[in-house]
Amino acid sequence: MSKKLEKAAAHSVEAYEKALKAFWKKDYEKAQELLAPLEKGEAVELAERARTYLAVCAKHTDKKGSFKPKTAEEHVAYGSLLHNRGEFAEAQKLFAQATSLAPQSDVAHYCLAAAAARNGDDATARKALQKAVDLSPESRVQARRDADFEALREDEEIAALLEA
Repeated sequence: MSKKLEKAAAHSVEAYEKALKAFWKKDYEKAQELLAPLEKGEAVELAERARTYLAVCAKHTDKKGSFKPKTAEEHVAYGSLLHNRGEFAEAQKLFAQATSLAPQSDVAHYCLAAAAARNGDDATARKALQKAVDLSPESRVQARRDADFEALREDEEIAALLEA
């Protein structure tokens, strides 16, 4: 990678980090200002995340209407925002849609399992966690330490899955 590209990438990451700080401080206008250039950037993953945060900012500032995720990645990113705010039922819906859009995404299945576990939907949590582990055995290690699965630790199927 050329030094010019490295510098541009570092600048984009720095702007993204500043935007997230503003976002979590609920300074949505500042977050929008920092995220807007990233939405059209060449870093695809960063652009998708920027679009997701911009949509949430817009919702809070009554600009551009409500956010409708299109890609599996957008569903996961937006679902993660809702999950972190404790809106587990809504997050679970978004993660379920992400698994439909990207059935081979271990991340989408893992997130669905976590939200379902928090939402009290044990059957969905079991099934989604099994799929996540099937797709990526590293998910097992992560789930062992994840507080989202605390309520399911006594479940025999989950315990066997996590210990396998």
